[in-house]
Amino acid sequence: MAQRGQKRRAEETEEQRNSRLSDMAQRSQERRAKEIRRLKEWSIAREIGPDGNCVRRFVIPVINFRATVYVDLIDWKACNVTTPTGLRQINSHELLKMIQDNVRMDGWDFSKFSSHTQAVERIVKLVTEASRKRVGQQNRDEFIRAALESRKQKSQFESKKDYKK
Repeated sequence: MAQRGQKRRAEETEEQRNSRLSDMAQRSQERRAKEIRRLKEWSIAREIGPDGNCVRRFVIPVINFRATVYVDLIDWKACNVTTPTGLRQINSHELLKMIQDNVRMDGWDFSKFSSHTQAVERIVKLVTEASRKRVGQQNRDEFIRAALESRKQKSQFESKKDYKK
């Protein structure tokens, strides 16, 4: 059991980052500017491999319990952070201009991501299953590709008339 005073760690998910974006509309100009600086750091820190893939190692950061603002809970310079999905389409200059002009969040044009569909849930389930059954990125990738190929080969019934008795 963890003892009092022991360093604790926090994890920040993509959903939490995106919810931070929605909260930005309600913050003061100074706090919004601080958030944008963090987002720019995420953009700069993003590592993309030579083949265009981006695989990151997840490390839980240490919490700063003396912080007075939640943004300062984590030492962002010590973390390898990435751009939130919602901001990948907006370049840094446009983002800073939006802050300076105090543009409301509802005026921003974000890409729409389908995150709560059956297809997404199916893939999440498949990736979870692959991580339980296979060790190593290559083996998991082969497992997932084989499962998807198998699904393609199965009959698909779009409506009741497709079922033949």
